[in-house]
Amino acid sequence: MIAPGRMGTPPGAAGAGYFGAPAPAKRNDPRPALSPQLEMVFETRRGGDHSIPPPCSTPLVVRDKGSAGPHHMRSTLNLVPQTPALFRKLKLPFGLVINPMAAPGLRDDPIPTVDLGPGGPVRCAECKAYVNAYFRFVADGGRMVCNFCGAEQPVPPGYACPLDMEGRRRDAADRPELCCGSVDMVATAEYMVRPPAPPTHLFLIEAGAGAAACGATAA
Repeated sequence: MIAPGRMGTPPGAAGAGYFGAPAPAKRNDPRPALSPQLEMVFETRRGGDHSIPPPCSTPLVVRDKGSAGPHHMRSTLNLVPQTPALFRKLKLPFGLVINPMAAPGLRDDPIPTVDLGPGGPVRCAECKAYVNAYFRFVADGGRMVCNFCGAEQPVPPGYACPLDMEGRRRDAADRPELCCGSVDMVATAEYMVRPPAPPTHLFLIEAGAGAAACGATAA
């Protein structure tokens, strides 16, 4: 018996729920229980390979290690069949959700801005892909190989750099476009059809209670 007005567990009922309720089952999952509000630090690459992103509902703090974060690019499949026959047999939808203008989180790594000067961004002469962390540089840094189309071409003057013992540019860690997955590149005038025009119109829409009552805001 429990003394009146006193909280506790009846003698001999250790482990049982209060007032005879069954004790909560123990978790068999060895992983620690995480709060749904706890942010996960996600490094886009680990051990030289791409990291598989968590579900899109997971709060993330993105650390850009050379691949775009899931806020900017996410695949519908984390594991892709290696052969066309297996892919057709599985009949799984495969696509990419690309959001290049997604704003980074407050604690995410900031997106660096790359300004390569009057010559503009370095691009592949064949497919026009922008230079990125997966371009290969050969011939002691004098030539580059596009990771999209495989075309080999000379490195533009002023952009060449010697390679280290592993065949990597010695300045790769100092150039965001060669070590980050997401960058903003400053474009030159040749990328614009016409100079940016200043805004010439300003639209004001009354959305107060009076406008709603008279039907002015009805779709």
